[in-house]
Parts: sequence; structure tokens; C-alpha cells
Amino acid sequence: IIHVDIDPSSISKRVKVDVPIVGDVKEVLEEMIRQLEAGEARPNPDALAAWWKQVDEWRSRKCMVYKNSDEIIKPQFVIQKLWEVTGGEAIVTSDVGQHQM
Repeated sequence: IIHVDIDPSSISKRVKVDVPIVGDVKEVLEEMIRQLEAGEARPNPDALAAWWKQVDEWRSRKCMVYKNSDEIIKPQFVIQKLWEVTGGEAIVTSDVGQHQM
């Protein structure tokens, strides 16, 4: 988990994070993009291999299998429809506003 927050007291407040970054999220993301485009940031191949192994394990659980409902919209349904509409090319994020991590 990467947690970017302008308030240092909010970092790891409720959930332990792996990469704490204190700063304005716009500035942090702009700097990350600059470093990636300049070739200054390189992924660790071993860490990536471990990450993809974890992703494959999650996929094997069939997390998106769900029982549809006529009464409520299930989150899985929303994700499925977003995937269909975007051809699987969307990056989806969510935010609840003033939440605590």
C-alpha cells in the first residue's frame, strides 16, 4: 500500500502502509511521472514477479463471481460493466472523501 497524504499524522493511522509519502498528491504524482519518463525509476524484477504471482492467486479465487440482485447494484456488477464499456482499458479508483487509512 502506498499512502500519499499532506498530513503526516494520517499516514498509517489505521492501516499499515508499505510506502508512506508525505506531500501534496498532485506534486507527488507529477514527480513520480517525471522520474518514470526520465528513466530514473526502475522496477525491481523480483518484486514485480512476486506481485504478479499474488495477482494470479487473487484471480484464481474468482473474486468477480457474484450473485446478481434486482434490489441493489453490487460493486462487482459496476466493475464488470466498466470493463465491458472500456474494453478492459480503464484504471478505476474510488474515494470516499475524508476517509481514514
